[in-house]
Amino acid sequence: MTPIGKSLSRRDDSSEESIKDERDSEVIVNSEPVQSRLRPGWRAYAAALGGHLMMANCWGLITTYGAFLPYYQDHLLPETDDFLLSLIGSTQSFLVLLFSGIVGRLLDAGFHRSIAITGSSFLTIGLLTLSWTSGNGGQGEGNYGLIWLTSAFLAGLGEACFFVFSSQNAAAWFPLSKSPAVGFTSSGAAIGGLVYPIMFKYLIARHGFQFAVWCLFAVVSGTSWLATLLSGRNPDRPPRKVEKYLTLRPWWDTTAFANPCYRWYTAATCLVFLGFYSLPFYVGVWAEAKRLGCKEDVLGGTGVHLCRHKFQTFWFVSIMNGCSFPGRLGGPAIAHKFGALNVYIVVATLSSISCFLFWPLAANTASAIALCVMFGVFGGAVVALPAACVAEILAEKQERLGQWTGMSFTLSAPWSLAGPAVVGALVSQFGILVPGLWGGTSLLLAALCMAVARFYAHQDRQTEDD
Repeated sequence: MTPIGKSLSRRDDSSEESIKDERDSEVIVNSEPVQSRLRPGWRAYAAALGGHLMMANCWGLITTYGAFLPYYQDHLLPETDDFLLSLIGSTQSFLVLLFSGIVGRLLDAGFHRSIAITGSSFLTIGLLTLSWTSGNGGQGEGNYGLIWLTSAFLAGLGEACFFVFSSQNAAAWFPLSKSPAVGFTSSGAAIGGLVYPIMFKYLIARHGFQFAVWCLFAVVSGTSWLATLLSGRNPDRPPRKVEKYLTLRPWWDTTAFANPCYRWYTAATCLVFLGFYSLPFYVGVWAEAKRLGCKEDVLGGTGVHLCRHKFQTFWFVSIMNGCSFPGRLGGPAIAHKFGALNVYIVVATLSSISCFLFWPLAANTASAIALCVMFGVFGGAVVALPAACVAEILAEKQERLGQWTGMSFTLSAPWSLAGPAVVGALVSQFGILVPGLWGGTSLLLAALCMAVARFYAHQDRQTEDD
């Protein structure tokens, strides 16, 4: 070798050694900061609390429609078809899911604060204007178009900003304990679903529809803006910027559907939203039809109480929503140990069994409460697990968590719109047994789809091991 070649060889060797030394020193120097960043501090816990409040004002508020529906049927909108009344609740869930893909991708890009402010603004405007739509809630004073526009469309847009935000942000702040963190934020829906129906019913009995909605507006608006202040982005997680906003590729990751596990998981999610919310919407109507309680506690919105000596059916809505708290909190925590896909299969099956067993056969108030408890606990786990399931499917590619979770929810949106609306039409034709059988069938099919997803996930792990 020539002297020049030897010199170049020595220079290359020395440069490679220096690069290796720099990498080694970088690992040594940065190992402690990385470990410290994995330990959640006060900002992480504040973000988790903010996500908890957001979920209370998202699905907690949506399931509260089970308390609004009987009042609309008998007082505000007595001449309106059940299909159109169900469309108010299903529109909210449709919008929440429809925009989940866009919201998830914007969260991956780091637009946390803008999304939270947008959601709080729409919720505030929607509930405030709802109080102006129907006078004081007297007999037949409701305006269906305005009620749909304010409580379904405007409020639904606000709720859409909160759904993926709460779970994705919690997972970002707690990288070593994603499932328990997501479970805590998801449990906010149980708190909202417990408190808001009770609050609405008692206020409407004493002060009328307008004042009840004003108070609901004050609580939801205040907690939403508080959540906006608390829920900041984790600065240690670099954003994945959107390069071209007007093209489809940044918003829709087609490579996700090359993964059969993700495909079957998405099918399960669609089936859940097809049937799940028909039960919270109709449990009060079902209990009254089967004479398990009294549907009304006010007369024409005047504050005159009826049924003083009967179990009021709005309590079934609150019990079902409240009992989802241990399911929403415990489901992801158990999934952290046994796997999200495994837990999902079990709780979806048990939710389905509770529908088939209690909805047609309940003969007294105790058995109706048993349905609310069982479906609340197991159903709460079902709706709390999607983010944890996607995190398990993604494995090491967590930077796409928001986008993949949001895409599956976006595909579920038409199903969530059709489900309660179709159930409303079927109830008018075939009776009150429809919601329970519809929900039970949907959940059972969802469990089967998730079992197939679990099979493909197991195959992928075996392939990686080999």
